[in-house]
Amino acid sequence: MENDNLEFWKEKRVLVTGASGFIGSNLCLKLKDMGVEVITLSRTKNKELEDKKIKQYEGEITNQELVSRLVDKVDLIFHLAANPSVWKAQKDPIMDSKVNIIGTVTVLNAAKKDKKRVIFPSSIALYRNLAINQKCTEETKIDPDNFYSLSKYTCEQYCFLFHKMFETPISIARLSYVYGPCLQRGVIYDIIKQVVLEKKEEINLFMRPENKLNFIHIKDVINVLLTIASSQKAVGEIFNIGSDKDYDINEIMEFVGKQCNCVVKAKLLDHADKTKINFNVNYEKVREKLSWEPKYDLKSSLLKIITDIKKQE
Repeated sequence: MENDNLEFWKEKRVLVTGASGFIGSNLCLKLKDMGVEVITLSRTKNKELEDKKIKQYEGEITNQELVSRLVDKVDLIFHLAANPSVWKAQKDPIMDSKVNIIGTVTVLNAAKKDKKRVIFPSSIALYRNLAINQKCTEETKIDPDNFYSLSKYTCEQYCFLFHKMFETPISIARLSYVYGPCLQRGVIYDIIKQVVLEKKEEINLFMRPENKLNFIHIKDVINVLLTIASSQKAVGEIFNIGSDKDYDINEIMEFVGKQCNCVVKAKLLDHADKTKINFNVNYEKVREKLSWEPKYDLKSSLLKIITDIKKQE
């Protein structure tokens, strides 16, 4: 369902951290359209948000004085500031732990004083090392196999401990692989960029083409984050957020190739992630508890993205 709880958002003041990123910027624009007063914190300013006259603050998410000052101004926090890359986390675990873990604790520490609501987007990457075809539910045991998953899982544990010790109202959304127009990272971006824009038939990938992933459209992500934030039922809860069908990367390459009249082949980069992944994401909890379900189909959405790109050529 669409998030139509406009009464909840009336006169709300919201802080979005990591607002210059793909999810953060789209969330800010949606909130602005809904009449919500939005302020942001990111390392760099976003031109589109600037054009919409959204108040942007530049700084580090680990700056407690700055974060506390901004949290004091708002009623609710969407904490999206993070290192989003498994590869970067493996290469620099110190950076990853500072941004993801210390950054999250900084936000939670600021929010605890007046019990400000915190929405924390986590990741289904926590399930990366599960047995093939094992169904991933919110109760599935987490055993991180990389520094990124470890930092996100640690953030979740801090969230729950702040909720338990200080009654900080938190909610966690474990997001599937997010895609959509203008996204500039991830496997779908890599395929679209190389096949549609660069006209390549042999492309480089950062993960195995036989991996099976679950993808979620950015509009579905924004809708579910707003739904979670406006529901008291979501406080203290964790939700898997995914779509109805998993796709292996080979299938996506074949589909994109057909739209460009070519057969796409892939080769792994030398520093690619060689992990075998086959997610089976279950999002029944959010469907049952909050009456949410995804609306966007991957192939239909990809077709629109490709068509829009071709129109601009």
